[in-house]
Amino acid sequence: MSLPPWFSLRRAKTADGGWIGMQAGRDRVLVACAKTGPDGKVRISQQQCFAGAERLSALLQWQKQSAPKGSRTNLLLEPSEYQILQIDAPAVEEAERKSAVRWQMKDLIDFPPDEAALDCMSVPGEVSANAPQRLLSVVARKSVITSWMGHWHAAKLSLSSIDIGEMALRNLAVLASGEQAVAFLHIGWDTTHLIIVWRESLCTFRQLSVGGEQLLILDEMDRAQLFERFALEIQRTTDAFGRQFSAATLTRVWLSSVVDAPGVAIALSGQVDLHVEPFVLGDWVTFEDPPSEGDVEQRLDYTLAIGAALRVEAVE
Repeated sequence: MSLPPWFSLRRAKTADGGWIGMQAGRDRVLVACAKTGPDGKVRISQQQCFAGAERLSALLQWQKQSAPKGSRTNLLLEPSEYQILQIDAPAVEEAERKSAVRWQMKDLIDFPPDEAALDCMSVPGEVSANAPQRLLSVVARKSVITSWMGHWHAAKLSLSSIDIGEMALRNLAVLASGEQAVAFLHIGWDTTHLIIVWRESLCTFRQLSVGGEQLLILDEMDRAQLFERFALEIQRTTDAFGRQFSAATLTRVWLSSVVDAPGVAIALSGQVDLHVEPFVLGDWVTFEDPPSEGDVEQRLDYTLAIGAALRVEAVE
């Protein structure tokens, strides 16, 4: 999501320093820095966690003193701060699209449309009189956006873009598969995200309120039931995608997990019709400072922050 025209901040002069991805959470902010190396592979130079009541002050101080020079910042909103609406594109000129979408979604949000900040993403597929262009519209309250941007403005820092977790995962899926149609399941510590990407565009998304924490504490029987739930969600979602996007060939599910991605991929492989392949971040990016055991002990998951920092690889 680019910065809305109604609130503009100074952008960084160059992209020489790459991108900083920031994932905002209820009680902490996770940060990752990414830059494409001479070999063309993405390098992750720093991973930081800022927690507690003073987390934003500490984050901004770090950005002033220690962040890579010339880097741009991409902030992920908290899931509770936005909605993604699937709607038909209004039959208007491109310049009028957002205004028309704002009116169209007035009965789908619980606050006045005039108070909404929004951005629209086209969903790929054939367009006809019987099948209009589909849009994913990301909607947040303007007050939420201005609040986040105000922190950087007050610190005299540059906030280049505001984004969402689903698009961060989309960046990882595109890194691995390009324009191919693929499903990407990420099991975080508390929640699980399932997206489907085609032609480098986000097409479908789901979120489950279970995650790696349960995988660690459940016994064998309950783990098997959780895997069945994941498999059922994957199969239902991919089947629906196949009906809606008949031109796409979906053959693979990338499985990212904070707990034993290879083992979870094996457990799911026999339960869905698609090939399930573990997505291990180290296979796709180079870590200058590899993840530590302490990250696991503290239940830190930098996957979304790294995906946000891959915005430099994305089509904007």
